[in-house]
Amino acid sequence: MSGSSKPPRFLEWAREIQALAQTGYHYAQDEYQRDRCRRLMKIAAEMISENAGIDFDVLERAFSAQIGYATPKIDVRAAAFRDRKLLLVRERLDGAWTMPGGWADVGICRQKQPSGEAWEEAGFHVQARKVVGVYDANRVSPLEFFTPLR
Repeated sequence: MSGSSKPPRFLEWAREIQALAQTGYHYAQDEYQRDRCRRLMKIAAEMISENAGIDFDVLERAFSAQIGYATPKIDVRAAAFRDRKLLLVRERLDGAWTMPGGWADVGICRQKQPSGEAWEEAGFHVQARKVVGVYDANRVSPLEFFTPLR
């Protein structure tokens, strides 16, 4: 997968099936509709498990944990410098050092997202000046269904 310009077609299909099933489940009006949506989520998990070697049970639990209308998840990080030093914080998930950040909040303009993350996580007021980079998890290995936090 490394170096390719597009994710494999099965992954695109599985992501679309999972998103449609998640959204369908959210709007389902009876148990029959919810059952069909749960089955579609399992099919998406089976497709990925069989083709990418990711454990089916892990995928099924991850898919079931996603609720509501499916939307892209965008991670925002603040690269804040002072005196040639980079601001880092401990990641809650694994305790590793990272730039302040997290999932972008709905309704907050993109210029304020990194500033808010730096304030929330480190107590520093910073001002965003520009976008430095965009990371696309579809273009590297190992293959993952959800875009990882990096």
